[in-house]
Amino acid sequence: MRDELPVETADVYIRNWRPSRWRVRSVAALLLLFWIAMFGVVALVPATRGLLYAFAVLLPSLLTTVFVFAWAATHSPIDRMRLTDGIEAWPRGHYTPKRISHIELGPDPAEDYVEKPVPVPLCALTVVLHSAAPLRMIVSRGDALRLKEWAARHNVEVRDPLQSARLPEEPRTSF
Repeated sequence: MRDELPVETADVYIRNWRPSRWRVRSVAALLLLFWIAMFGVVALVPATRGLLYAFAVLLPSLLTTVFVFAWAATHSPIDRMRLTDGIEAWPRGHYTPKRISHIELGPDPAEDYVEKPVPVPLCALTVVLHSAAPLRMIVSRGDALRLKEWAARHNVEVRDPLQSARLPEEPRTSF
């Protein structure tokens, strides 16, 4: 009889139940409106001043747009994770266990506002990385348990002070 956990042969996927994309979409919409307005202004300005406006306004605006898109790409919400020898967070990238500082689990932030019990109990997950933005997700408690097992196999610290990653209790039956 072995005491260690069996190593899974298939990769485990963890899904984000509430990815928040409003920031990225609103920034993209505002940049689109800005560029439409800028091309309208350049089209209406006489040709002699158009080149001056292009260098004075459009070049810094182009650099700002590139910076904002780079920021949005590194801070975009995580859709899913695949647990392999590391964590592959889509759309961010692959993170080895050495790059992971620790994993934090906590209660679902919307749990206090729900009147009925949700069909799938959820919890908040944060993977804190060395020198990168943390990976934040809302996951099911079963997925959080699978992540805790993966972290135990790869010697990654898990902080779960409120025991958020636990299976819900069996419903009581009265006879």
